[in-house]
Parts: sequence; C-alpha cells; structure tokens
Amino acid sequence: MDKETKTEKKILFRAIDPVLECNIVQPIEEDSKKGFICWGINNDYPQYINSLYKNVATLKSIIEGTVDYVVGDEVHIDDMVFDIQVNDRGVTLEDLIRDISRDYLKYGGFAINVVRNNMGNIGGMYFIPLERLRFNKDRSEFYYSRDWEKSIGRVKYTVYPKFDPQGKDANSIFVYTNNSTDVYPSPKWEASTKSAEIERQVNNYHLNSIINGFAASYLINMNNGIPSQEQADEIEENIIEKFSGSGNGGRIVINFANDKEHSAELSTLETEDAGEKYKSLVERTKNELFTAFRATPNLFGLPTATGFSNEEYMEAFKLYNRTVVRPIQKIVSRSLKTITGKEITITPFTLEDKKEEKVEE
Repeated sequence: MDKETKTEKKILFRAIDPVLECNIVQPIEEDSKKGFICWGINNDYPQYINSLYKNVATLKSIIEGTVDYVVGDEVHIDDMVFDIQVNDRGVTLEDLIRDISRDYLKYGGFAINVVRNNMGNIGGMYFIPLERLRFNKDRSEFYYSRDWEKSIGRVKYTVYPKFDPQGKDANSIFVYTNNSTDVYPSPKWEASTKSAEIERQVNNYHLNSIINGFAASYLINMNNGIPSQEQADEIEENIIEKFSGSGNGGRIVINFANDKEHSAELSTLETEDAGEKYKSLVERTKNELFTAFRATPNLFGLPTATGFSNEEYMEAFKLYNRTVVRPIQKIVSRSLKTITGKEITITPFTLEDKKEEKVEE
C-alpha cells in the first residue's frame, strides 16, 4: 500500500506579555553570613511594603489618617506643653512622633537614632526609616543602608549598637517592634497585603489600557504557515513595539497556522461585564484593607453608599481611638520616655478646640 502524503497542520499559540504571578514577598527570615538576618526572601520585604504604601490610595489614606489621629492636638513633656526641636535639623517632637507613628503603621515597628554629646547626655534624636535597617538575631546590632535592593555583597552599610539608657555610645539606635519572638516586626494589615496588591494592579491595568492602542484583549490569527522560533519572536517584537507598548493593558495572543488562504484575522476577546467585575473587585479589596485596620472609610473622609452622620462618625472614632489610636500613642510615649527619661503624653485628636483627657501610660 502506497503511503499517502499528508500535509501536517500545526497550530502554534504564543502569548505576548503573559500575566505573571504577583511577586508578593513573604516576610521569611534567612540567615546571612554578613551578621544580619535577611528581611524577606530577597531581603526586600520592607521595600515591598513601602511600595504598596506609596502606590495604593486606600492604604495610604488609612495610614496617613491614623497618623493624624495619633499625633493628636498637643504633646506634653512632664505635664508642660512643648513643641521642642529634637535635633539640629529643626525636627520637632511632634514631627518625630508623626514619622515613627507612620512607620509603626506600615511595618509594625520604628527606629530612632540617638546621639549623645560629649557629656554623655542625649544630644539629638533622628528618625530612621525602618526599611533602611536590618537586624542581627538578638537585635543587639543594627545595620543601616540606603539601598538594600542591591545584591547583599554589594551593599554598603554601617553597624550601630542597640540603644542602652545607661550606655555612653555616641551613636546608637532605639528600635521598637510589635513582637518579641521574631527578629522583625510585621504589619498589622499583613493579612491584606494581597488586597493592596490587587488594588495596585487593577489601577495599573486601567492606566495601561488607556495609554496603549490595544485597550482590550485580542487574538491575531496568522494563517500563512508556522514560522521558525526566531521568526515568531521577531513578529511578536514588531507587534508589541507598534501596537501594545511595554505596559500592555490587555493581552495579545498570536496564533500561527497553516491554512485559511494565508490571511490574518484580528479578533477581540471580550470579557463579559468587565467593568462591573473590576468595580466589585476594587470594593472588596478596599473593604479588606479597612477590616485589617479595624476602621471604617468615613473616618478618613471617604464616603460610603449609605452615608454617615456626625453621630455615627463620633461613635466610630471613639471606638477606633480606643482600640487603635490610643495603644499606638502609649507605645510612642513609653518609647520616648525610655530614651529621654521624661514623661511624654499626647492630647487626643479632637474636631473642636476643647481639650480632652490626656493619653497617659
């Protein structure tokens, strides 16, 4: 029997700019030969958290609003109202409280560089962004660098000792963390980091959809034969460069085939009710972020569908003040007392000019 010659038909699917799994870094600690413990798989977990803070509007609104509540109306030192400068850069005590409160809300901890003068007395307190520090295992030494995102072997850092109230170190670092068992702190909203990442990615998608020529997803059928790998790569690169751009808001799929009269077709891959799905997704992620902070949107000037009366706001604020704000104020006051030896209290935030009870230890 004669062999029947058949034309082998192939279909080759290739995706341009495939959706990659979000690189949500987990706070895994790894031993390092340098003496410090890596903070995250790639030693960049706090940098990742900080990027979410900078790029996710809901998260930043909650943190900044809570910082305003924590700073309160006035700062008292030994029962006297002061707004003194805490270092030679003109930073006031209120400024310092604002900075360390923000870091506590972002990371679950904060750091202060304590400088002593020639007499051994406290000569200045300087806020240090916590993402610039790495700790050794027992938190007796701290490693400071402005750029931990380089490979560890290339990072230049300075080692500082832990602050000791009875010590005489010219430079030391006071660090507060919200746990006593792990080396590094963890954000109170850690369970909702994926929600923050989703909100960021949805915004990026919509932005890229507007910028790029292909706002939706498309299937391009190339029906004039199967090209070589090199040719296929060249075709993809040309299409990306001409039509989609580097930040493709919708995916483009190219299909190489052998038939259909050597023609190419362009088909739109529509997503049913995409707008409503994205809207529902964003609302869900926002709710999860507020839940993680034990807060409500109206506390930060964000309206809800049902509205919010003044009475409801005050009741919500009282609860949030007692369960979230006051505990942070106490942490800040105790930490500053450890450094300065003075009683530091914060008058709670009020909408009116009247003074309420002080937040004490």
